[in-house]
Amino acid sequence: MRGHNDSGPLALNFPIENDGNFRSTLRNTLNQNKELFEIRSKANKNAHYLSPTTQNEIINSCQLVILNKIVSDINKSQCFSILADVTADVSGIEQFSLSARFIKENIIVESFLLFVPVSSTTGLLVIIDTLKSIGIDLKYLKGQGYDGAACMSGKFNGVQQLIKNHYPQASYVHCSAHSFNLVVSISCAMPSIRNAMKLYPAIISSLEILSDDSDRETSSKASNLLIFIQDFQFLTSLHIINKIFGISIVFCKVLQKTQIDLGEALTYATHLSPEPKKIRDNADNKFKIIFNQILNLSEKYNITIKIPRLSKKQVHRNNIPCNDTETYYKIAIFIPFLDTFLQSIEDRFENHKHIFTGFQCIINFENEININDVEKLTEFYKEDLEDIKQVYEEVEMWHSFLKTINKPNNILEYLDVCDSLIFPNVYKLIKILVTLPVTTCTAERSFSTLRRLKTYLRNTMSQNRLNGLALLNIHREITVTPEEVLNQITKTKKKLDFVI
Repeated sequence: MRGHNDSGPLALNFPIENDGNFRSTLRNTLNQNKELFEIRSKANKNAHYLSPTTQNEIINSCQLVILNKIVSDINKSQCFSILADVTADVSGIEQFSLSARFIKENIIVESFLLFVPVSSTTGLLVIIDTLKSIGIDLKYLKGQGYDGAACMSGKFNGVQQLIKNHYPQASYVHCSAHSFNLVVSISCAMPSIRNAMKLYPAIISSLEILSDDSDRETSSKASNLLIFIQDFQFLTSLHIINKIFGISIVFCKVLQKTQIDLGEALTYATHLSPEPKKIRDNADNKFKIIFNQILNLSEKYNITIKIPRLSKKQVHRNNIPCNDTETYYKIAIFIPFLDTFLQSIEDRFENHKHIFTGFQCIINFENEININDVEKLTEFYKEDLEDIKQVYEEVEMWHSFLKTINKPNNILEYLDVCDSLIFPNVYKLIKILVTLPVTTCTAERSFSTLRRLKTYLRNTMSQNRLNGLALLNIHREITVTPEEVLNQITKTKKKLDFVI
C-alpha cells in the first residue's frame, strides 16, 4: 500500500520515487476519469485526503464495516464457538488470532475476527475483553477450540477452564487436527522411525554430490549423513512410515475442512483404525510384502542387509535376539509402531467422544432413548431451551419423525430436516452440536496472511492497520461499499469538517 514517500501533493505524471499502490491507483483513476479530476482540482488543499493518516483511517473504516457485519451474523445465530491460536510476528510480538464458528443460513461458517497482541499466552482477559469490545454477546458462547498447550487447555488454570468458570456452557474441544498430529508425533517417537522421515532417493543423490564438495566441513557432514541413511534399519523404517501414513493422509486433510462437524470427525477417526488393525492382525503377511520392497531398494543402492549389533545391556534401542532379518525388523519396529499408532488414536480422541456422547440421545434414533442422557443434556443447556419439562417428549417425537425419512449423513443434515417450530429444543441442541469446534485450522490459516502483511520491511505496522488489511484480505467475499466507508469515517471526530 505504501511507498518510499507517500506524503505531499499527488503528481499526475509518473513519479521518480515510488509512492505506493494507494497513490498510484488514484493517479491512474484521475488520469482516466475527467469528472473526478475536476472535483479534485476544485477541492481545498486541506481536503485531498491523501495522507498516510487518512489512508489508515480508510483501512480502519473498512475493518469496522466488515467486523460489524460478522458480529451481526454471530449474534443473530445466537450460538457460536471461539477458535484461537497464537504465533509470533516478524517483530517478535505474540499475536493471538481469534476466529468464530457459527451457523449462517444453515451453513457452518468460520470467520476470522482479529489479531490481538498479548504479552503472555494466558489469554483469558484477551479473549473475553476483545469479544466484548467488538460487540459479541457472550451469553451465546457454547464452545472453545484451542491446541493442546497447557496454558490454553489446562484443567485448572488453563484459559479454557477460566472461561468455563464465567460461561459454564462453553465446552472445550481440543483441535482434532492437532490431536491427530500428536498421534503421528507419538508414533514416530521411536528413534528408528523418527530418523527415517526423509525424501530418500533425492537425499542420497544430493548427499553424494555434497560429499565431493571442496569445503571440508560440508563434505564431512554429507558423508556422515550418507552413511547413516544407507543403513538397512533406516530403509526399513522409511517403508513402514510410508505404509501407515499413506492410509492416514486422507483423514489428515479431512480434519482441516471448515464444514466438518464433531460427529463426522469421530466417524473418520473410527473408520481410520480398522485398516491399521487389519495390518496388525495380519502382520506376518503384510510385513513380508513390505520387506520384499525393502530388499529390492537395498539392492539398487547397494545397502547391506543386516541386524544391528546386540548388547546385553542395551537400553536405547531394540535388543531382540534373532537370527532372521525379516523377523527382527517385524518385531523390533513394525509391530511396536502399529501398536503405538492405534493406541494413540484411541487416547487422543477420548475427549471428543466424551463430548459427543452427550448428544447421542438426539442423533442416534435407532436405539432406545436413555432418559438419563436426555436429563443431563437438558440440565447442562437449560438456559438455551424453551421448556425443559417437555424435552423428553419432544425427543420421542423427533425420533419417530427421523424413522420416516432417509437417515441424514452428518449433523448439519439433521439440522436441515429439523423444523425449529415443531422441535424447538431439539433444533437448539443440534445447532449447538454443529457449532462446537472441531479444528483451529481457520486461526492457523490467518497466520499466512499475517506473514504476508507484516514483513521485514513493514515490521512497525500499527495493530489497527494490520487488522484492517487482514480483514480485507481474508474476507474478500464481504462487500464493502464506498457509502459504508464514508458513513464510518464521518462518525470519527476531526479537527476540521469532513468535506465530500
